[in-house]
Amino acid sequence: GFLVIILSNSSGQTPLGLVAALALYIVGTSILPTVLFMLRGFKMGIGDMFGLIAPVQYLVVLWLFSNLPKNDDERMETLQVMYLGITMVSLSTIGQFLGVGFVDALIFRFYPSIQTETAAEYGRVTSILNAWNSLGNFLMIVLLLIILTYPLAKKRWHRYNMIAAGGLGALAFFLSGSFASIGGLLIAFLITRYFDRRGMKQMLYFAAALVVLGVIMAPIISTRLEYQFGSGGSSNSIVPQTLSHRFKLWETLFFPALERNNNWIWGITPNLASSGIFTWGWTENQYLYLLIRSGVISLIAHLAWMAMMMLWLYRKMKRSKVGTLSFALTLGSFALMATLGVMGMTNEVFTNSGSIDYYWMLLGLTVKVGVNQA
Repeated sequence: GFLVIILSNSSGQTPLGLVAALALYIVGTSILPTVLFMLRGFKMGIGDMFGLIAPVQYLVVLWLFSNLPKNDDERMETLQVMYLGITMVSLSTIGQFLGVGFVDALIFRFYPSIQTETAAEYGRVTSILNAWNSLGNFLMIVLLLIILTYPLAKKRWHRYNMIAAGGLGALAFFLSGSFASIGGLLIAFLITRYFDRRGMKQMLYFAAALVVLGVIMAPIISTRLEYQFGSGGSSNSIVPQTLSHRFKLWETLFFPALERNNNWIWGITPNLASSGIFTWGWTENQYLYLLIRSGVISLIAHLAWMAMMMLWLYRKMKRSKVGTLSFALTLGSFALMATLGVMGMTNEVFTNSGSIDYYWMLLGLTVKVGVNQA
């Protein structure tokens, strides 16, 4: 009932497919696992509880961004604020890379993390998102949004804002050194081009600009490639070092833990990092993370949620007129859902706070896009 109420639009009609998907997601990944852990007598601390109810926060984000803007003009204004966010993150990324003192001090004081401490050692940047993969995913999401919505900008300051965010964001994107996110942006972009063949000339200009930027950033890219495939990488040079590391973690740590505890259905612990069970606090795989955290029940709920959301987005996209904000946001949401689903094989992309919040903001804007209230 709560989902129906908060997602009802002004005409009283509710997107039932969306409500069903979200209900399954919240019940299967949050409410039911919490109840099952309590019934099993699992002693949960505050961190454990927050880990289990974390998906609920995304529902709140979706509600805010679906209900606060009353029309598409306000949704475009909301996007501009989001693009200002990428500009600020990008500037802090560039400042961290250049070793600007007050930027480093700000990040270490207010956004500390293990990766922040080791970023300089590995030649990486985290900005205010605490992790370089979260930074890469954040930039991937917003850069795709800028590509899709720039042709719809009517106000001059919107165009300038998007050019600044896109330019600085692209530079920060390369500085993040996240090949997974760079590949993710390419996949998402190709998906959007499959459904929308317009503006190919402008897209070629954009691709050319990225190539030029890639040439300028060649020393950094070369260093990352050397780390992944060179003498510092895997013994098998075909396999990137980071992927080889993931294979080792899965084979020696996480899968044996599932077999040893025989907890495929219920999961092992709601909080990997603080459980004391594992020597590594990240599964580096969204789907394995769900198995460890709350079992196959949550995994099935998550996969079903993804499938139902993509079906709802696809149908909404087909009903939208090409060249409208409705089409752009729905297409972006669809392409990113598919891309994040693939990227989830090597990272907990749907769990990383900071980056995934922006995707839920996008979903919120998509819910009622095209509905213009007085």
